[in-house]
Parts: sequence; C-alpha cells; structure tokens
Amino acid sequence: MADIKFIVVNHDSFLSHRLAGYLRSFGEYDFYQDSQAAGVWSALNGEKDDFLIYDRCGQLTYHIPLPYSDLRHQFIEAAIRSTQLGTDPCSCSIGVTEVVETTEVLLS
Repeated sequence: MADIKFIVVNHDSFLSHRLAGYLRSFGEYDFYQDSQAAGVWSALNGEKDDFLIYDRCGQLTYHIPLPYSDLRHQFIEAAIRSTQLGTDPCSCSIGVTEVVETTEVLLS
C-alpha cells in the first residue's frame, strides 16, 4: 500500500523507555517518546497499545483499543485498508507532505 505513514508513540514507563531503541530498529517511521510533560496519549484521547488510524486530512477514522489492537487479529489491517481504499469522508486534495506536517503539529 502506498501513501501510508506510521507513527509510534512509546509509553511513558521504565520498561518502555528501555525498549525504545529496540522499537526504533524495526524500520523507518516517526517515533515519539511519551512523557507526563508531553502527554501525547492524552492529547490523542488514547492509551497505551491503542491504534489510531487517520485519513489523509488528519481526521480520525478508527480508534482501536485492546484487546482488538492485538496484532494477531486483523482489525488493524482492516482499518488501514478501509481508510485508504474505502469510502473516504475526506474530500480534500492535499498532498502527503501536508499530512505529515499536520500530524507533527498535532503531536508537538
């Protein structure tokens, strides 16, 4: 699938901080380390292990919490495919670089 951007928000716990380097080794994606000061999960109305799927306009299309976010199930893949290939409520014509900037502002 083309035009998909993944962002990882690492939990603010001792073990999560210790495993941050390991998570970064899985590929190229934006990686954010949450902290009490940053409050990334709070700002996104999510929690550890949630998957938040956004369309190209930055609109939330799916919020998938545990146990449904367990990757042994196909909910995440289905949500991504539905957002990319399905009927998209977003009717704008912005480019991928604009979405990246919008997402980074949201997480800043």
